[in-house]
Amino acid sequence: MKFLESLKFAFKKYVIKSYLIVFSLILGIASVIFVFVPLNDSNSKTIALVALAVVIIITFIINFLILRNRNSVNVKINQTNVTLRYADLFDNTKFKDTYRVLGVNDYYDTHVGDGIIDEKTLHGKYLTLYNLSCEDLDARILADSNLSKEVACTTTGRAYGKNIRYNLGSTFFDNKKNFILVALSHFDENNNARLTTTELMQCYLKMWTGIARVKESNGIVLPLLGSSSNIQMDNAISSQEILETLLLSFKLSNVQLRTPATLTIVLNKNLKKELNLQRIKEIYSGE
Repeated sequence: MKFLESLKFAFKKYVIKSYLIVFSLILGIASVIFVFVPLNDSNSKTIALVALAVVIIITFIINFLILRNRNSVNVKINQTNVTLRYADLFDNTKFKDTYRVLGVNDYYDTHVGDGIIDEKTLHGKYLTLYNLSCEDLDARILADSNLSKEVACTTTGRAYGKNIRYNLGSTFFDNKKNFILVALSHFDENNNARLTTTELMQCYLKMWTGIARVKESNGIVLPLLGSSSNIQMDNAISSQEILETLLLSFKLSNVQLRTPATLTIVLNKNLKKELNLQRIKEIYSGE
């Protein structure tokens, strides 16, 4: 089944279109060779044609594999340069002068361990790497005027974690560390992250509105929000579908990042077999 899907992908118009230049070059070289190298008997002509066919097939396969396994693509959405690449969100060398976006639960919890925040998640790494003491972060979250307008309710009875629940898609700017925290999922009574596919799209749209508050020409870097295995979805949704939904929400939001700012979506290398970046190129560039 996977082979048939790959074969179908291979014959999509952008693969054929990208190969036309190489194909034309091969035919041009072959024409020159056939003009200056005499092929007097039928066997020589047959061998030459077979060799030409083999070269065409091999170069087509190479072209296909390059497109299928590319590590990054660049497209333009809402007049914003958007880059998709496999990288580490916490690479300070590459993303030093950017705002990095993180998905958190709707309590904006900062307690690592005890079934609240897993230190292996991006949220957990952010807390352990950048906030050795979370008291200052907690105080800034509580005092944030924009976030105070997004309070959904106050709960009781949590052994660990906070009691104020915020609306999904609300954003908090950690200007000290240049991170933007987005309430991406509900935490239930057992501290399990839950989200519906409808809420995911609504969350994205609200998030883009919040991110648009960035007035500087800083770039925005975000992971594939919603693809974490820790989030329990109501319906099965692939990483490719999540990526396309994320980009569609950005397009629908009409948010534009000021030049020279760019939007970069960093992807986990473990998703390489699941994601088709060339499809994104086709959707937004027509290639």
